[in-house]
Amino acid sequence: DVLRSDERAARKLQSQVAVASSVLSKYEGVHVAEGRLLEDDLEVIAEARRRLSAWESSTMSEASAQRARVKLVLGSLSRRGHDFLGTELQLLNLPRLLR
Repeated sequence: DVLRSDERAARKLQSQVAVASSVLSKYEGVHVAEGRLLEDDLEVIAEARRRLSAWESSTMSEASAQRARVKLVLGSLSRRGHDFLGTELQLLNLPRLLR
């Protein structure tokens, strides 16, 4: 049973189309899976950026509050030191003033 050349060519073409279709469907599935993975990665990166931004904001406001407290304490210490020095100078000058 000899196939005509037209039939042989048609079968070869069908075989090649079937192989190409199989390869295409395989890589299309891989492409879709990689696309989903990429979307997931982008979501994770966006979430990490949001968290980093929130952390930076929180840290900066906390640092600002700490700086304000430090300035307040240093100002208070400065006033107390100045007052103490003034009192000491007055006490040291007291005997001279009493003469």
